[in-house]
Order: sequence, then structure tokens, then C-alpha cells
Amino acid sequence: MDKLLNLIFTQKCMFCKSGKSLFCEQCLCTCPVPENNNYGLYIRSLKRKVNAFSTYDYDGSVRVCIKESKYGPKQFAALKILAYKGAVNLQTNHKFYEHFTAVPVPLNKRKFRSRGFNQAEIIAKIVASKCGIPHNPELLKRSKETDVQYKHGRLARYENVSGAFAAEPAQIKGMRILLVDDICTSGATFTEAAKTLYEAGADSVRCYSLSRRV
Repeated sequence: MDKLLNLIFTQKCMFCKSGKSLFCEQCLCTCPVPENNNYGLYIRSLKRKVNAFSTYDYDGSVRVCIKESKYGPKQFAALKILAYKGAVNLQTNHKFYEHFTAVPVPLNKRKFRSRGFNQAEIIAKIVASKCGIPHNPELLKRSKETDVQYKHGRLARYENVSGAFAAEPAQIKGMRILLVDDICTSGATFTEAAKTLYEAGADSVRCYSLSRRV
């Protein structure tokens, strides 16, 4: 698919209109990064901290790339380049993901039908490949449709995703799972998904997002 996209589109960067890639190395180097890649999320009902890692701030070209990736194959290809660069950054922190299985946060069926793909799954595949860990998109499921998070305030986001996920204890028990998503904002989606996995018997859950908005 990547080779086909390269044939279809002239290799000019989406942002600077030069270079030899849809997201050139020069523009990738200017992507905003958080002051601290590592941070903690907290599952209140379990009184448990979850370690999290994000490569970029959700701003500038990163924001444009992620937002527009669902609109066409050119933008989709640029997202894959950004995700690969993000995975290279994560790779240097090998203790964060060693012995874990990459699991994407599942998308609403409605959104999946509209887009045709799950951004989190694309990122999870790239992370798994680059970091040399297993990838399994079937371990976490959506148990109900939810509204888009950006429509809600911080507290309402936790209510919106409450009970949104399901996992089978027979598949999860004793596993170490690296949850993967494109954006972490309030942390509501990550913590609800992690809660579901812990309740299903996961040994450890950590979270990786390509970007973070604070």
C-alpha cells in the first residue's frame, strides 16, 4: 500500500511542500514535544496509577496530521510516517514496553464505518513492529457506542466512556498490555480501558499515545 501511495502522490511534504516525503524529516524535527514524555494517569475506582508515554504535543503539524488523516489516503500516509517517527522515539525507552502486548483502543463502530480504519490500530501496529512486541487488536472491545469526547468537558468525558469497553478474562489474565491511541487529553479513555483490562485480570497496563493535549 505504501509503495502504491508513493506512485500516486508526488513526494512533496504536506507542510513545507518540498522534501522527498509526505511528512519530510525537516518538518518532523519541528513537531512539538512535551516537556515530559512520561506521566501518570489514575484509575480512581481501583485506586491505581497507570504509567503513560506520549511522543508529541497535540499541536501544530502533529494536530493537523492526526485530524486530517481520516480524510484521504495522502493524509493517512502522512500519519503512518508520524507514527513511525513516534515509535522510534518510544523505542529508546525499552523498559516501558518490554514484555508487553500492543493493544489499540477500539473505535466506535459508527466511526469505523465512516473512516474505514482505526487510527489507534495503525499506530499500534507500527509501535509493535518497531519495538519488537506482539500486537493484538482483539483483546479489547467496545461494549457500547459513545459520543465524541471533544464535545464534553473534562469530567463529562469520564461519564461518556464509563462502561464503554469489554475484555474476556480468559484472554487477558496475567497479560501485560500497552494500550495505544492517537491522542490523550483528559486520560478518560485510557483509564476506562485500563480499568476494564485490570478487572479482566491483566497483570500490568501501560498507555502510549502518539500525541498529548494538556
